[in-house]
Amino acid sequence: MPILPTTCRICESACGLLADVEDGRVVGLRPDPDHPVSRGFACKKGTTFHERLARPDRITRPRLNGRPVDWDTALRHVGDELDRLVDRYGPGSVGLYSGNALGHSFSGVLGLEAFQRAFAGCKHYSCLTLDNSEMFAVAEWVFGHPLTTFVADYVRADALVLFGTDPLSSQPSQAQSHPHGPRDLRANRGALVVVDPRRSATAAAARVHLQPRVSTDVFVLAWLVRRALERGSTRHPSEHDGLLRAVAGFTLARVSRVSGLTEAALQDLDEHLASAQHPLVWSGLGVLLGPHGTLGWWLTVCLQALTGGIGPGTCWRPGGSGRLRRVLANVPLKGRDPEQRSRIGDWPAMLGTSPAATLAEDILTPGDGQLRALVVLGGEPLRALPDAGRAREAFDALELLVTVGIFGGDTADRSHVFLPAASWLERRESGVHNLAQRPLAFLRRDDAVVPAAGEARRDWDILLDLCRSAGRVPFASRTVDRLLRWTGADPETLTRWVDLAKDGLEPRQPDARLAVPVLCDALASLPDPAPGLRLLTTVRPPTAMNHWIRPATEPSALVHPEDLAEAGLSEGPVAVEGPAGRLVLEVVADAGLARGTVVVPFGGPNNPNEVIGTADLEPFSGQPWSNGTVVRLTPV
Repeated sequence: MPILPTTCRICESACGLLADVEDGRVVGLRPDPDHPVSRGFACKKGTTFHERLARPDRITRPRLNGRPVDWDTALRHVGDELDRLVDRYGPGSVGLYSGNALGHSFSGVLGLEAFQRAFAGCKHYSCLTLDNSEMFAVAEWVFGHPLTTFVADYVRADALVLFGTDPLSSQPSQAQSHPHGPRDLRANRGALVVVDPRRSATAAAARVHLQPRVSTDVFVLAWLVRRALERGSTRHPSEHDGLLRAVAGFTLARVSRVSGLTEAALQDLDEHLASAQHPLVWSGLGVLLGPHGTLGWWLTVCLQALTGGIGPGTCWRPGGSGRLRRVLANVPLKGRDPEQRSRIGDWPAMLGTSPAATLAEDILTPGDGQLRALVVLGGEPLRALPDAGRAREAFDALELLVTVGIFGGDTADRSHVFLPAASWLERRESGVHNLAQRPLAFLRRDDAVVPAAGEARRDWDILLDLCRSAGRVPFASRTVDRLLRWTGADPETLTRWVDLAKDGLEPRQPDARLAVPVLCDALASLPDPAPGLRLLTTVRPPTAMNHWIRPATEPSALVHPEDLAEAGLSEGPVAVEGPAGRLVLEVVADAGLARGTVVVPFGGPNNPNEVIGTADLEPFSGQPWSNGTVVRLTPV
């Protein structure tokens, strides 16, 4: 049985895998012990992906209005419709939505750029703006480059404080000093403190588990920053005055009252960090998906910097070689772009994409630039977008909906045209655009381990064909198009010019600007949260990934038993009501939750986006409140 090396493309960790191939099919995936970055570690999402591909909802032939057709027919229909809509309404009538499955493909990302340049004025929405765009904005404000990241050194840390993240259930996506860091958390239990409203696998392994109310992490982080400054931190002294003014209102009494944590517990947490020589503070999606995700991540970076966790060799960014810069020249790397604004809400673009939370209203709001055609790539927006009912109404109103994907689903079923895409096991790939997520200058160019199933094609090829079928030129350059046709080259060929041994990554002592004025002002005026039950959705089974790798069994909603009793309810069918609607689901009492928490896991049929609205969005990114939405429990 052939055993072929490959790389998981589900998240930016890009773990090395070995594929067992039999009769042209992948029958097993396991961690590659010889991979120089992951070194024998991978989570269940990657090692079970081949099982997902074998499920019956895989679509491997183009469809037009639900009927199988050949590629020429499907492309001709899409090209004619795109040409008609652009001629009648302008390029702003055409949009792209890119999901997680495309975001980790360099050829796919470059294909998006080829399409956008061909349709000058085409809009781009992405899943990035639904979960972690704040990280890129903060990186640009603080370090001057949106792809700068600091290394999570799980192994050396003698004080490890994790906010709203569960690395023992999944490979963390940030850069790590050691691939077995999540495993070593158990061995380093004495240093580990978890701050999370629920009892996760990582929380169960921690020395201390603190359970604040949902979305109050930002108050705890602000107080810890204040304490670091009051102790007279010698790091970044020029930033102290601005930060002190921003955190002045976060007293111990206030933070204890807001978070629900005792003053003694907060003081112990502060002493744990103050006594460390090698601290690590990290915030995950539990913080990023809340109403103050930008402030929470910024305070995490500030605390890490003030306590000495950011310094030489701990911070990385895409490197300085001319070759690498030329390869990445067509990938939009600018963070917040005030010159590129969304039609709805006037939000600045993040890495070239507009907030996906405004997509439905862009379709349904009449006027110049109204979105009328949408091409979906590698995602399931009808389950990922907030206010799912409004999103379905919007997608039904589109004159053209095209899905480029692997599986069926809510979006695929509504599409006028479905174009089957190859998976990462069926295409050549390098992932050069994710280099900054690894603390090692390593790039492996993987070939497909099996042929593409049925008539599936690479996203790159599909995007170029869509341009040409509409009479447009990829990248708006006839010279580039002729070269691509003549050579048959793809973006992975370009990466062979990159010499990572010299300068593919750039370790650096960051010139951090911690006291960002707009963030300082926002923090100083932050009001206390209103009372009420709050939604927590950043809970996923180990084999679940967003909406395109679903678990075999669907978890129930979880509520603290005292909250159920206060609502006059018991376990069983309960309605959860939020700003966007009502969701009936099976509720299970869980005394391991912080009071005021309603857990509805993300990724199953009980879609929390049915109740999450878009009236209130995170103020710096336009992200929805996937965590922190106030809900009400009522009897069915």
